[in-house]
Amino acid sequence: MMSLDSYSEVLSIVTTNVAEVLDVPTGEVTADSVLLDLGAQSLDFIDLILRFERRFGISLSRDFAIPNDYSIEQYVNAILEARGSAG
Repeated sequence: MMSLDSYSEVLSIVTTNVAEVLDVPTGEVTADSVLLDLGAQSLDFIDLILRFERRFGISLSRDFAIPNDYSIEQYVNAILEARGSAG
């Protein structure tokens, strides 16, 4: 099993991937950012979820793979919870 990532490590990986997929500067992606507000389209959500699931070896709710108003922080928390390292 891979070592568990800390909140800040997961946040960094998530923001980097979001910036890459959405072609926005990394500095514009914060824990409070919402993917739709950053210009995400339907396929971007799917791309990001697949990236996160592969990177962290987890399975996320399909709710995260459809356009939604979840913040980056909610994605990070879901990843940590799926990895068993939340709290």
